[in-house]
Amino acid sequence: MDFEKLLTRLKDMGAGRLLFFSGSALGFLGLIVFIFMRFGQSEMSLLYRDMDPQESGKILDGLQSHNISFEMKRGEIYVPSSQLLRARMSLAEMGVSAGSTMGYEIFDKSDALGTTSFVQNVNLVRALEGELSRTIQTIQSVAQARVHIVMPERKIFSKEKRKPSAAVVLRMRSLSTLSEGQVQAIRYLVSSAVPELQVEGVSILDDRGVLLASDSEKNARDVSREAEERRVVYETRLGRMIESLLEQSLGVGSVRAEVSADLDYDSITEQSETFNPDGQVVRSQQSVNDSNQSNNAQEPATGVQQEMPNVQQAPGASGKGSTSESNKTEETTNYEISKTVRTAVRGLGGVKRLSVAVVIDGTYTKNEQGEEVYADRAPEEMEKYKRLIQAVVGYRQDRGDVVDVENLRFHRPEEESMGSSSWLPSLSEENLMRLAEIALLGFFALVLFFFGIRPYLKPATAEGAEGLQVAMAGAEGASLEDGEGAEGPEVEDNKQLKGWEKMPEDELRALVNKLALEKPERAASIVRLWMKG
Repeated sequence: MDFEKLLTRLKDMGAGRLLFFSGSALGFLGLIVFIFMRFGQSEMSLLYRDMDPQESGKILDGLQSHNISFEMKRGEIYVPSSQLLRARMSLAEMGVSAGSTMGYEIFDKSDALGTTSFVQNVNLVRALEGELSRTIQTIQSVAQARVHIVMPERKIFSKEKRKPSAAVVLRMRSLSTLSEGQVQAIRYLVSSAVPELQVEGVSILDDRGVLLASDSEKNARDVSREAEERRVVYETRLGRMIESLLEQSLGVGSVRAEVSADLDYDSITEQSETFNPDGQVVRSQQSVNDSNQSNNAQEPATGVQQEMPNVQQAPGASGKGSTSESNKTEETTNYEISKTVRTAVRGLGGVKRLSVAVVIDGTYTKNEQGEEVYADRAPEEMEKYKRLIQAVVGYRQDRGDVVDVENLRFHRPEEESMGSSSWLPSLSEENLMRLAEIALLGFFALVLFFFGIRPYLKPATAEGAEGLQVAMAGAEGASLEDGEGAEGPEVEDNKQLKGWEKMPEDELRALVNKLALEKPERAASIVRLWMKG
C-alpha cells in the first residue's frame, strides 16, 4: 500500500520535478563518493621540483620500478608522505639526482690514480659549483641556479697574485623576486665557500639579464640605501630614548616623540704636523781634534871643500832651522726638534642638525558626575620636559638644532570588542580545498532538501488539510440530514460545526477527533457519505 502511494506521489510530481530530483540525488551521491575517496587518500608530499625533463624521466622510472605512487603537478613530483623517505633513499641508491648539476659525487666515479692534478682541480671546482647551485636553489624564490667560479692559477716566480671571482645566474619562479638582503646572503654564501674570494668578487644576475649585484657594489644606490638605513636607526633610537625617559613620569602612552636628523656622510681625513723649536734635543755629537808639529832645519852651503874626503866640517858650520806646531779641533752637534703629527678622520654619520618634535598629553581629572575632564599642563612643567629632551638628544644651538615640545590632547578611543575577522586561521592550500569540498557538499544537501525532498513532503500536508475539509463538510452534511427539524444535543453540535472553514488547523483536528469519539454514529455516517461519493 505504501509503495503504491509512493508511486502515486511520484507521478503527481511531474516529469520536470522528477527529473530534477533524480539528477540532484545522483549528483549528491557522486559528491559524497568523491569526498570519501579524497579523504581516504594519503597526504602527498613534495619530492622534487623544477627539474630537467631528462632527470624527471629518470625519477619517474625509478618510482615506478619501486612501486611508489606519485602525482605530477606543475612540474613538481609528489609522493605519499609515508613513502617520502623510501622514495628518496631508493632514488639515491639508483644514483638519480634532482638536477643535472653534479656535486661532490663527481669523485665517486673517478679514478684517483689515473687522474692528473689538473683534472682533479677542475673536478673540484665543478663539484663546488654544483654544491653551491643546490644550496642556492633551496631559497623559495629561486627555481634554478648556476654558479661559475674562476680560480686563477698562480705562475711560478710570479709576484702577481690574482684573486678568484664568481658569477651566479638565477632563474626566478613566476611572480617572485629577491630582496636586497637575499642577494647579499647569496654573495656571502659563495664568498664563504671559495677560499680567498671576497664578497665584492661575486656577481649575480637573473635570467632576464638584470644585474642584481656586481663587482662594483659600492655604487651610489647602495651608499644611499646604507645612509638612509643609518639615519632611520639613529632617529628611531633617539625617539625611543625620549619616550622612555618621559614615560617614567607621564605614564605609558602619554608622550610621542619624532626625530629628524640631518647626518653628514662625508669622510674627511685631516693631517697636521707641528714643530716645537723650544723643545730641542741633542740627537748626535761629533768632535775631531787634529794636532801637527814640524821642525824645519837650514842646510849649509854646498862647495868643493864639503865634497872632499877626510875633511871635517868646522863646528857651527851646519845651517840654522825653525820649529812649527799646529792644533785643529772640529765639533759637530746634531739637534732633533720635536714635532707633533696629528691625523683626524671624520667618519660617516656625523650629525649636522637635529629637529625634535615631542607631543605630551595633558592631565585628566573626574568631576562630580564621574566624567573625565582634560586640563593642560603648566608652562613650567613643559619647560622642564624640554630641558630634559635637549639633554637626551645632545642639543647644540650652534648647529641650529630645534626642539619643540607641545601639550596636546591625545585621542583615546573607547575599547571596542575584538573584531571577528581574525577567527579564520591561516590554512594551507590542501586544507582550503578540503574545506571547499565540505562546503560544496553542504550546498548540494541543502539544494536537494529544498528543491527535491521538501516539495515531495508538501502534498501530504495538503492532502491532510484537504481531508479535514472533506471530513468537516461531510460531518456538516450528515448533521443536516440526520438532525433535520430535531432539537437537543445535535443542534448544539451543528452550531459548533458551523464556521469550521475559518478555524485553525489544530482546532479543526481536535474537533474532528472529538466528533469521532463522542459521536461514533455520526462519524460512521460521514464515512458512508465518503464511500458514496
